[in-house]
Amino acid sequence: MKTKQTRWYSDIQKIIRGITIFICFIAALTLKKGELFIQFESRQPAVNDFLHDYIFRNLLDKVNLFTVKATFFLIVVTIIISILAYIFEHYDSEMGYKLHIAGMTMTALSGIFYILIHVGIGYGKPVITIRLLLFIVFLLMCIIITIHNLIFYTKRQSEFKEEGLASKIAIFLIIGCCFIGYGAYLAKNLASDYKTCWATNQYLKNQPTEINEEISYQMGNAVKLNSIYCNGYIYYANKKNLYQIDAAGNVEILYTLPNDAAFYATNIFHHDGHLYIACSNFNNTYSKSIIQFSLADKTVKEIYSRDGNNMFFSVIDGKLLYEVENEYRSDIYCIDLDKSLDVADATLYDKDIYSLSIDREIWIQKYMYSYLDYTYWFCDDIQFIDDKGYYIYDLVADEQGYDYKAPDKYSYNANCTLIMIDKNPGTDYIAEGVVDFNIFNKTIYYASETETGYDILSCDENGNNASYISSIPVDFIYEKHGGYYADIIMGDGFMLCTVSATHDDTHRYFIDIESGEVKEIELN
Repeated sequence: MKTKQTRWYSDIQKIIRGITIFICFIAALTLKKGELFIQFESRQPAVNDFLHDYIFRNLLDKVNLFTVKATFFLIVVTIIISILAYIFEHYDSEMGYKLHIAGMTMTALSGIFYILIHVGIGYGKPVITIRLLLFIVFLLMCIIITIHNLIFYTKRQSEFKEEGLASKIAIFLIIGCCFIGYGAYLAKNLASDYKTCWATNQYLKNQPTEINEEISYQMGNAVKLNSIYCNGYIYYANKKNLYQIDAAGNVEILYTLPNDAAFYATNIFHHDGHLYIACSNFNNTYSKSIIQFSLADKTVKEIYSRDGNNMFFSVIDGKLLYEVENEYRSDIYCIDLDKSLDVADATLYDKDIYSLSIDREIWIQKYMYSYLDYTYWFCDDIQFIDDKGYYIYDLVADEQGYDYKAPDKYSYNANCTLIMIDKNPGTDYIAEGVVDFNIFNKTIYYASETETGYDILSCDENGNNASYISSIPVDFIYEKHGGYYADIIMGDGFMLCTVSATHDDTHRYFIDIESGEVKEIELN
């Protein structure tokens, strides 16, 4: 027979069991409606998910769908077991407390499985909310109560009517079958998608997640595609020639491409005394090639070549990354330049990317800058300072279309505004009439249009502390379908500014940032 202490403890457990049944009932109704009582988001950053056709987000959506159905079944079984515990306990049966422990165990395990499957299989992470914290507290209480009940009832087992072996086996079978069925149901519906995500994640988890400081230092040059600053020089590729420009504005042609080849603007990189540049028609095959140019002896070596319109590559931390496309799917390969220049030694770096997802901005953001927190893919020529994005946007064109007839416009670029996107405060307008800009050493250098030409200025990352550097004169001629183009390339203490228009030749100006001196230079 139960002692007074046992009956008192049993009464407390009945209240706890009733509260548990009520909570489980509310959870079951929530799941029945297809609603989630805990929200999850993908652990994979938006850029990775975007490049891989949102496979991680899609998997998480499927996990949400199927765990709702499977968890609903577990909760219903838990409620039934807990109700049966009341019936058996009424007759002082040992089965009553075993069913009570089984019910509390099912409650705890159901909640734990619910979280683990989202985290482990769905690549999700819980969104921190009050509901999540209450849910975790509830699960911890269920676990503590279950452990305490096991200890309490084991010591007082003699006070209860012992049930047969068949009843004990039945409890274990019910619980075991529930969770085996739960796992089998999820495996049937999620296994193939999980394998795809798992295979992709093996490559992504080994890729950099910290912002690349080398690219950050001259972010603007990286976006310009045809220049790099290193060793005190600007190296600039234009058409057939590779130029070297020093801090005094002296220009030297380092190399001229043979035959009908031309430099193909997908960036210049420097590593260990060599420049890595893309060009087209290097071997008279109308293909795109990556070549290595030695600064020491001016020799050239072709590393990789392929047909096609686009070819993205970069050299980051001594590793050359390049894209291989096959029927709208792309793989990214990696060559360790300190070990080999042979593509036969390349290793797979990223895989199964929908090739139409890759454009210049995404390549720079993901495979050069390594900024993964937010997708800026909707902005052209995006540049970054830490987690802030900068781009030029024509606000007037967005509102009125592209019919520029106002007589007071010097060119259509006068409408353009330099815009900053910050994840926290939102969008800010940095400067108006901006035709081009370049972020160098976390300072913004930009060309602002005036009546007589372009003022060259600098400001900090928030658009403050604007400082005038110099002016470039331009004799504006209104062109409805043309306009003027400016391009700023940065070095440490100097810059190269290119100005061109459809009716005129291209002019290039060397600017000393400290003195503001401007002189025109020739680059054939």
